[in-house]
Amino acid sequence: MQQAVRDPLTGAFSRRSGEEVLELQFILAGRSGSPFSVAFIDIDHFKAVNDQYGHQQGDVLLKQFAQTLTQGLRKGDVLVRWGGEEFLLLLPNIDCQQAMHALQRLRRNGFGLRPDRTPLTASIGVADMLEEGCNDWRRLVEIADQRMYVAKQQGRNRVIATAGNEPPVSQPVLA
Repeated sequence: MQQAVRDPLTGAFSRRSGEEVLELQFILAGRSGSPFSVAFIDIDHFKAVNDQYGHQQGDVLLKQFAQTLTQGLRKGDVLVRWGGEEFLLLLPNIDCQQAMHALQRLRRNGFGLRPDRTPLTASIGVADMLEEGCNDWRRLVEIADQRMYVAKQQGRNRVIATAGNEPPVSQPVLA
């Protein structure tokens, strides 16, 4: 059961089980009128780690990233490995602005180090079902995904939570 529900590498929910949790949380938030945000997270320059240091180091980085992210979450938040180096974070009962603050806090605390000892960063897109007027969880994920791509286009290592842009938060230097 554990192997069917969780990604064996990272310990995050697998995409299939994550979609089931996402659908359920989306329905519950819709019924109660509660905010429900999702964050689409992509590790910056991950392919370079695999290319330069090998897939084993890439796996170590994925595990570290998921563990660090999970430690900074609230009980009830759900981390899903969406695919490769992409993760979806389910944030029930918080709106886009609150999600932004939480994600910026996670970024300030850092996601760990790359094999070359430089800070590991991520590009993040956020969407809230109420603000977006979404009645389909797939559309909500699509919006967050599009915003993640905007974060990448604007230089990576930032959180985008609106159709406009959001200034990046400076990443601390990790010694």
